[in-house]
Amino acid sequence: MTLKLIKKPDKNEFSNFWSCCPLQNEFLPEKECPEAKPEYDKSKKVLKEPKCQWWINSKKYNYCFWKYIKENSNSHGEMPEMPQSDLAKLFGWSNTKAHFMLKEAMDEFIKVIQENNIDINIEELAEEYNLPTLKSTFTNSDDY
Repeated sequence: MTLKLIKKPDKNEFSNFWSCCPLQNEFLPEKECPEAKPEYDKSKKVLKEPKCQWWINSKKYNYCFWKYIKENSNSHGEMPEMPQSDLAKLFGWSNTKAHFMLKEAMDEFIKVIQENNIDINIEELAEEYNLPTLKSTFTNSDDY
């Protein structure tokens, strides 16, 4: 595998890629990552998921989630909005699985907010980060 230096990690800097890559690479893959490439059937459906838990269904990004994030996010980590069907395709899921995975993630998010007495005003966050306004406000209440 050929690797390309994206940024040498600073020992004091937290970075998900450096700590999460199963190969513990300091570099993002320049060619297909051997730990992240899934097995496909003749119709290009995923037969077997790869060893790497961070794999994505995209040869363009060498099947590496972190390469996808690096190339699609700005310096603040913000990314363009993505339709659920595109998200499903990226993760090699059906649209139904994507729906339930997103629902599960939101349920976990709300649970953490409730358990930790966190008040979050989504509209204020959207304004602060110049994001499209959302009409929901999540607060620590029973109104979910």
